[in-house]
Amino acid sequence: MSYSRDTSEALKHPLETVRRPYTTIVLALMVGTSSIAVFDLYLFASSALH
Repeated sequence: MSYSRDTSEALKHPLETVRRPYTTIVLALMVGTSSIAVFDLYLFASSALH
């Protein structure tokens, strides 16, 4: 029984450590892409007004 508990704990920890940076990278890419898109739209709007 202790062996199965050890394997379950060993399997849980790598999944948690892999899942956290993955979501952080995805969120950072989404924020970066969105900010670039908003800046691009701002430049497009400002060029259309002048």
